[in-house]
Amino acid sequence: MRVLGLKETQERLLLMLESFDSYCTLHDLRYFLDSGTLLGAIRHQGFIPWDDDVDLAMMREDFMRLIELAKAHPYLDEDKKYKVLAPLSEENIYPFVKVVDVHTVVYEANFMHDHPLGLWLDVFCFDYLFEDDNQQNKLLKEREKQRIRFFLLTAGNAVDPRVKRIMPFIKVARVFLRLAGKTPEDALRQIWELSFRGPERSTRVGNIAWCTGESDRYEAEWYQQLVRVPFESLELPIPQDYVHVLQAQYGDYMKLPPEDQRRSHSSKTYEID
Repeated sequence: MRVLGLKETQERLLLMLESFDSYCTLHDLRYFLDSGTLLGAIRHQGFIPWDDDVDLAMMREDFMRLIELAKAHPYLDEDKKYKVLAPLSEENIYPFVKVVDVHTVVYEANFMHDHPLGLWLDVFCFDYLFEDDNQQNKLLKEREKQRIRFFLLTAGNAVDPRVKRIMPFIKVARVFLRLAGKTPEDALRQIWELSFRGPERSTRVGNIAWCTGESDRYEAEWYQQLVRVPFESLELPIPQDYVHVLQAQYGDYMKLPPEDQRRSHSSKTYEID
């Protein structure tokens, strides 16, 4: 197998994005760029130069339709190169959709290599959130407990200095979790179930299953309209009120981080012969 460099990885991700965008247009699925990919679209008109992944999102209705479509026809393309993996499936243990390039394999830094996947696009689900902060915080607290359990059970060869510092604790905690019969799949299954516990309607939306913290809650009206903006050689959809979204996520989002913080996910991507 041949290791792909960052530029090659981004080129392949861009091809996947193009295929996913065409697929969503064909099937009338509404999606939008999220997190670092949205930031890259606005600040760099494409990938953040040091970034090696893609974050997309859909509202629950479109997200579930994507899963149903994939059950019948799991590939985006006729060549069967890009495959849609449903959450909690045999190939994808995560509580969100992954679209993978089946001709590659990626090994994530800081994680064991028990569940390798092809180079991927993450497709997250946005749900309605409780407008009462205490009620929403309670839900996210339970979700975070399960995500920490997942991390403790899957942390492997630590690369991140923060992970290295707590590895002795992780190793001890893992022993007790395994003795108690806990598995990574169980933790993610509970996260998936928690993601359905939000209200049917509200003025707030967010990614319950995999958000980065309690601050990840947004006004639903910010996502009502989508616009297309340049992303490398493509034009891709983003929330029309992206300014509010990016300010909520990053603060002064046009300011570049210090050079020592410009890190990729330190994953290794291999082309399968």
